[in-house]
Amino acid sequence: MPALAVTVNTNNIIRAFGEWTGAYLKAEAVEQSSLISQGVELARARRPVFKQLIKDDPRAAIEQAVSMRVRQQLPAEVLALLEERLSGRAALRVYQGVGLDNRSPAKTFRVAEFQNGKHYEANVYGRRAESVRWVENASLIGAAIDEQAAVQTDPICEVPTGYVPPPEQTVVTVCPVSGEQAIPEEVAGEAVREETPVIEAYGELVYLCNGSHAIVYREQLIYAEGGTGAPQAFTGILPASPTPSIGNVKVLVIPMTFADQNDTQSSESALYQMMRNVGEHYANASYGKLTLLTTVTPPIILPHNEAWYIQKDTSNGGSIDGLGLEHSHARAEARKMGFEDDEYDCIVVRLRGGPRTAGGWGGGRSVWIYSDGVDVTAHEIGHVFGLAHANFWNTGGTSAIGVGANEEYGGHWDVMGGIGLPNGHYNVAAKNQIRWLPDPFVSEVTASGIYRIYAQDQPVLDPSK
Repeated sequence: MPALAVTVNTNNIIRAFGEWTGAYLKAEAVEQSSLISQGVELARARRPVFKQLIKDDPRAAIEQAVSMRVRQQLPAEVLALLEERLSGRAALRVYQGVGLDNRSPAKTFRVAEFQNGKHYEANVYGRRAESVRWVENASLIGAAIDEQAAVQTDPICEVPTGYVPPPEQTVVTVCPVSGEQAIPEEVAGEAVREETPVIEAYGELVYLCNGSHAIVYREQLIYAEGGTGAPQAFTGILPASPTPSIGNVKVLVIPMTFADQNDTQSSESALYQMMRNVGEHYANASYGKLTLLTTVTPPIILPHNEAWYIQKDTSNGGSIDGLGLEHSHARAEARKMGFEDDEYDCIVVRLRGGPRTAGGWGGGRSVWIYSDGVDVTAHEIGHVFGLAHANFWNTGGTSAIGVGANEEYGGHWDVMGGIGLPNGHYNVAAKNQIRWLPDPFVSEVTASGIYRIYAQDQPVLDPSK
């Protein structure tokens, strides 16, 4: 069989490789060997194009990734140049930031850390793009090249007929929905048959009693992503964040420096004053429902210099989440001094430099701040409460709800949108979400009419309003 006549360019390289794959799989064994060199050429040209697709359109990257069944039939020389297939148990962390001026957003990014220790910059779409929660025990499936990964929305995927599980892959033969034996254990390592429904989740092949159980199991896994395995409260319409937003909230502030920095970023008194100012605002903005209890540690020194964390980070082509690692190292050093981070609801590190330097970052129950700014700190703690940025729906002035576009960070009367304190209250939807504004004070508008809107930036709630 002659080599396929294709022109290698960024517009058709992915399609051309797909055509080559089809031709290779149809060819006789003796003909396949003559096609390998062209497959290597196409796969090498496809690699940077596919990597860019992962970043620009992760949904399309998932759809155009080479299937698990086809991968098993391609020659090793070609397979080595393709995207890595991801499937396993992982943590998915969401980092939301603010610029140095607290008036522009830093681009939100996500990091996926798999159980095997590998880190990837996670490019997401659908429900995963809408969520700002940190998920510590998710089933992530996707495709990756180097440090860039496209992660699909579903925690499961259908396993194609003919797929042969490799010896190292766990095969579950008991249906997780019914608890019944789906297939005999002795055939677990054989090729998947058409008549037997099987899906992949957490990197495992899971056999089901019938195809409808795939829907049930998928919903179970999605629901499980919203929990930690222990009882937890709910705030508004969204699951509770790891950091409580009412009552006494304990905050640990760690002034940290890298091993090659010889100065202290901020003084203990300055950090206490900053947190007092944040706490006073929260006391008023929450109608007295939130009190911050702050502890500031002595300055700590990280075990590595600044360049080490920068070079290791996925933003620089590295293989780890440098931002998360410097926070972990800061906590470890604080524990040596007797400060148990597990006893606190939120941990703030005050630093200068390092990977992804910005005004601040927040996510999970962790905060990074690069100054003593009260506005930035209140913004980032908002992220650990589970709040996203305060955006704006821009209709060009034609209406409030018509056709328009979403403007990141456009809610200019909200500290989550860039205004400072004390005027920058969280908006009404946000206050309801984090339980500062109870449901009886919110009216759901379901029909046209005239409605009275009361000021929400007051220190006390009036039951009549």
